Amino acid sequence: MKESTYGFVDSSNLFYGGVGRLNWKVDYEKLYKYLKKKYKVKKVFYYTGIETHGFEVHLKSTQPYPVDDLLKYLKSIYREEKDSRRKELLKKDIARTKFLVKIQSFGYILRLKAIKHIRTREGTFKSKANCDVDLTFDLTRLEKEYNKVLLLSGDGDFEILLRYLKENRKDFIVIADKEKTAREIKKKYWRNFIDFQRVITEIKKWRDRP
Repeated sequence: MKESTYGFVDSSNLFYGGVGRLNWKVDYEKLYKYLKKKYKVKKVFYYTGIETHGFEVHLKSTQPYPVDDLLKYLKSIYREEKDSRRKELLKKDIARTKFLVKIQSFGYILRLKAIKHIRTREGTFKSKANCDVDLTFDLTRLEKEYNKVLLLSGDGDFEILLRYLKENRKDFIVIADKEKTAREIKKKYWRNFIDFQRVITEIKKWRDRP
């Protein structure tokens, strides 16, 4: 098989936890170009949850999420919404959806999951949209298409995936924030691990200077 590298980005683990602590933001266009140039990635999958506000879509397991249609839907209900509080929430979710449309234009393959709001025993609501299964599903179903993986996540739950790749003689690299990466991954796969700080100049979004 011809040399082929696939990238898998777990956004919730990689960026939401680490960026606030590091006080810097990722430039997703730079990140995509860096992965293409440095590792010659053929495909980069991006996993995240998204607020749908009732937008229903029935997809096959391998179909991409119609984020453009979602954006149109959110804009339409925003125009009709009268409640100021709900309108403000919609405004934020529209901005988030626009961001996803934008990074899709860079080349990322979006794998999105609708955020669920589950009522707790205390009567409050807990938001949930874990994409670990989706990432695992794609990585295993596509294994015949690649011989090298870039996993952008420090989540310890993925250790078994790295073990699987190693057992099947698939090369892999883990790129993540060292402080947010599971000890088990750093200990077992330190030869395959790259700290975000080593590539910060390549992927950081620099603030505009006055």
